[in-house]
Amino acid sequence: MLYNDIKVIGETAMSTSIEFVDYVYENLKPLGDIKCKKMFGEYGLWYKGKFFGCICDNQLFIKDTDSGRKILGKDILFASPYQGAKEHIVIENIEDKNTLIDLIINTYDELIK
Repeated sequence: MLYNDIKVIGETAMSTSIEFVDYVYENLKPLGDIKCKKMFGEYGLWYKGKFFGCICDNQLFIKDTDSGRKILGKDILFASPYQGAKEHIVIENIEDKNTLIDLIINTYDELIK
């Protein structure tokens, strides 16, 4: 059964593993001021004190912004990280640190305007 683009087992979605959170965090460390906080069973992400995304069901979601769309181009996957949430950009290539860092910096800049 599919729910909100996330595979559901029984009645509950899979939760994020701490190993995946550590993996994402390690790829974001070069940014410096990154915070990851457990929220409602999943994880919120902040850069310089501004919420920019989340980790839900072992997927990285970044807020949808014009600058994010420009950086990632036409092959962007959108999904809601949890029921009732606005669609976010789903980051499929976490290993591409340069693009990921550029995306977060530009998303942050756009969100503080």
